[in-house]
Amino acid sequence: MFKKKKPPANAAKAAPAPAKPAAAPAPAPAPAAKPPAAGGKAPAKAKKSPLKLLVPLLVIVALLGGIFFVYTRFIAPGSKSAAETQAIADVPAAPADNAAALAPLSKADARKTRQAEATNAENSGGAANGAASGVGAACVTAPQFLSKFGLGNNATFDLSDTHRLVLLVPSPNSDAVTKYQNQSWSEAGLVGAFALDANGNLYVAPSPRLGPGVKQAKPQNVIYKVDTKTGKLAPYVTLPEGDAPTPDNPFGIVGLAYDCESNSLYVSSLAGSTADKEAGHIYRVDLGSANVAGQLDEADALGLTVGLSAKGKTLFFGSARAPQLRAVNLEASGAFQGRPRDVGALTGAQRAWRLTLLSQSEMLARVVEFNLANADTPQGSEIRFNYETSSDQWTAAP
Repeated sequence: MFKKKKPPANAAKAAPAPAKPAAAPAPAPAPAAKPPAAGGKAPAKAKKSPLKLLVPLLVIVALLGGIFFVYTRFIAPGSKSAAETQAIADVPAAPADNAAALAPLSKADARKTRQAEATNAENSGGAANGAASGVGAACVTAPQFLSKFGLGNNATFDLSDTHRLVLLVPSPNSDAVTKYQNQSWSEAGLVGAFALDANGNLYVAPSPRLGPGVKQAKPQNVIYKVDTKTGKLAPYVTLPEGDAPTPDNPFGIVGLAYDCESNSLYVSSLAGSTADKEAGHIYRVDLGSANVAGQLDEADALGLTVGLSAKGKTLFFGSARAPQLRAVNLEASGAFQGRPRDVGALTGAQRAWRLTLLSQSEMLARVVEFNLANADTPQGSEIRFNYETSSDQWTAAP
């Protein structure tokens, strides 16, 4: 039997290719067929997932929403007045032992904060000039909770353009600024006036303004206290009952000022006043007992500050009814002495909404066009006044 010989492995390669007609061009090679998938089925054509199309759309929407939030919250409101801020001097940094609500601020707020710091540094230096007498707020200190929470140096309390109490904390050697706000601070709603005391406690009063998250103003005769140790806000003193706010006068407390010597908090309230009747009061709260220790009747006052005049210890204030700076003498105990007198003049519809003593002879007034029926007080402008002892008068600096 003959054995059938196997062809060599390279026989297919060795076989000569059939001759092609010279005139016919070579046909284009056909594309190589893809090997069949397991099971003999050709792979299905890949389809784009709807999620892949949705993700870029969501990213764009989120980006636009973030830009809108930053613009409306930080850029659009405009610059703050220096009279709306109060510097906290040199608080040593310490490791935080509590979760502080810190959030980055926009570059616009960082710039405005640096501007406010420059003015506050000037104010702090001026206030020190009255430290020997103990008059005014020269003795105020930083709240202890700043160090406890590691909030650093040069923090600045600020009411911002939305009238919400916040603490601005600039980072050392950097333009970065963070914002601290204890959760309890929202209990007072939108706030207006505020003042610090010698122990670092902060006192604030609600504003009749309404805004996002605040559909109804808080009672206008309640003073709230931010505790120096815990940083938490709670009601502190309720002033005597007055007439309820009305559309013609929504105001209650509008001004606060602290006096170191008597440990007194002076409070101006417009409750009960009308366009035809001056029925406001200036109260003195004894912070040692947390009680109202005295009051000055029939005095519609706005901004307040305690200092020295030719007549001794004096409470200066801006009139709510006329373009005037006024003053009333104080005893060493802080009690009112006599009736108010005129000590300076503004112009037209200007009213001194906030007063800050830079020294015994220089004062910064934030002036606005005040309307008793309008809770949305405008931003206003600032005027410097110089004091002349011989005439007991404040005159606008040239």
